[in-house]
Amino acid sequence: MRPDTTIHAADKSKQEPTEKSLHDLQESGSDFGNFFPKHHVLLAFEQEQQARDTQKALEDAGFKELKAIDDREMESASQKGLDSASPIAATGSSLKMVELHNKLAKEGCHFLLVKAEGDEQTEALMNTVRQRPFRLAQKYHRLVIEVLH
Repeated sequence: MRPDTTIHAADKSKQEPTEKSLHDLQESGSDFGNFFPKHHVLLAFEQEQQARDTQKALEDAGFKELKAIDDREMESASQKGLDSASPIAATGSSLKMVELHNKLAKEGCHFLLVKAEGDEQTEALMNTVRQRPFRLAQKYHRLVIEVLH
């Protein structure tokens, strides 16, 4: 799969984000300003029900490692990342992604973080996601954030 849009960022962590809350990850020294969920897709939806419906569809399609993130949790986590970001983080684009996540959360968006290794899993995931409205789909690779359509 060729990226439509890429955003370069540093790979800072190999932790599995779907097993912990965002706040647990922050407490262990990670946040969306530093934490980079490699091999995961972050999805944003305007309505909670859209996120729930997509989560069910993804589970039915065999995606078992996923985490629902409501607007309040994402706003809190992303704000913490913005508040604690170093000046060096401002030079890259991952901080811009944190700002975008924060903005979407303030607008009431709900999120899913889904593990999808490789192009085949990512395409299968997106085939399911594309059947319903979504605001954002980003795949985290080793050094790149790919915007999916």
